[in-house]
Amino acid sequence: MFNGWDMKTKNYIVLFLSLTLMACSDVEFKSTTGQTKQSCENTEDCFIEPVIPTELKLIHQNVILHKTQSTESTDILFVIDNSGSMETEHQNLAERFSTFIDSIENLDWRICVTTTDYLHDDGRLYTFSDHKKWIEINDPQAESKFLNLIAQISAQDKTGRGDERGIYSINRALERNEGCFRQNSTLATIVVSDENEASDGNGSFEAPLYDLDDPDVLLAKISTLFPQKLSSYTHHSIVVKSNDLECKVLQENQLYDGKKIKAYYGSLYEELSMKTQGIIGTVCAQDYGSQLKLIGTVITSNTIEKIKLECAPLDKNGEPLLDAKLLIVDPASRELVSSLIKAGEASFQIDDANTSKLELNIEYYCPIPTAID
Repeated sequence: MFNGWDMKTKNYIVLFLSLTLMACSDVEFKSTTGQTKQSCENTEDCFIEPVIPTELKLIHQNVILHKTQSTESTDILFVIDNSGSMETEHQNLAERFSTFIDSIENLDWRICVTTTDYLHDDGRLYTFSDHKKWIEINDPQAESKFLNLIAQISAQDKTGRGDERGIYSINRALERNEGCFRQNSTLATIVVSDENEASDGNGSFEAPLYDLDDPDVLLAKISTLFPQKLSSYTHHSIVVKSNDLECKVLQENQLYDGKKIKAYYGSLYEELSMKTQGIIGTVCAQDYGSQLKLIGTVITSNTIEKIKLECAPLDKNGEPLLDAKLLIVDPASRELVSSLIKAGEASFQIDDANTSKLELNIEYYCPIPTAID
C-alpha cells in the first residue's frame, strides 16, 4: 500500500487513521484533541504538528481511616537568617508561629533554633528563656519562648553576619547534636533567609563555598549520623524564590545602616527542598500563615499512613489533581479529613472530632500514552 511513499507521508496517514478510529471509541482522552504544536515562529507556510491525545485509565482505590492520635516524634530545626536585612521577616515569622504549631498539634514535636551565621554561631543551638535548647509540645509556654528568642535574634548586633550559610549550619547542628535530635524521630529543617548559601550561592564574597554548603553533603551526613531519619527528612525554604524578581527588588529596597542591602535567589535552599520534597515558600509574603501551615502539613504527612497512587493523579480532562481531597468520591467525606498529595502518594487523616472511622472511595485517572507506529 505504501510503496513509493516516503516514511514521513506514511506516518501522517497512520496518524490520520488512528485519530479517525479514536473518534468512534468510548475511551476517555485528555482534552488535547484539536490542539496543535507549532514548530516555527512564522505561521505562514508553516507546518503545524498535531498534539497526540493521551488515553486515560480510571483508577479506583478504597481507604479505611481510623482516628488515632499520632505519637510520632518529630524534631524540627529552624535556621534563621540573622543579618541586618531580616527584621521584618523575623516579625512575620513570629506573628504566624502559632499557625505552624497548630498544624503539627498531633505530633510529639521538638523545635530548636540556630542561625545562618556560620562564623559566630557555627550551628550551635540557641538557648530559650528556660535555659533549654529546645521547646516541646507539652510546654504551655512554648510559643512565648519561641517569640522571645526570635526577638533576641532580631535585636543582635549584625556585624560580621553577612555571609549566610543555612545548609552549613544544619550540617554543624547535626554534628554537634546538642540534644534536640532524637534517634527515633523524623527530622525537618526550615531555613528563613533573603539570600542564598554563602550570600550569592557561589562563595564570591567573604569565603568560598565549602563541602558543608552542598545539599548532597547534608543528605549524606544525615544518612551517616541518623540513617533512620533520611527517608522521612524534609527541608523547607522560605526564601527569595528563583525568578521572583519582584521579591528580590523588594528585599533590595530595604535599608540597613542607611544603605540598601543585597538579596539573592535562594537556589541552593530550593535544591535541598526539591531533593527532599519539601516546601519552597517566599520570604516576601506579608502573611507567613499559609506557607507555615503547608510546611506543618507536609511534616505531619510523613508520620501518617500514605496511600501509594498508580501515577501523579489526573482528573477526567487530564488535568493534574493537586488537592488530595478531590480524589475522594463523596463530597461530604472531604470535609472530615485533612489530606496531602506528594510524590505519587496521598495521605488522609480524620479531622472531625465526632468521626472515629471513615471509609473513603477515591478515584483518579492515569495516562496511557497512545502509541503511533
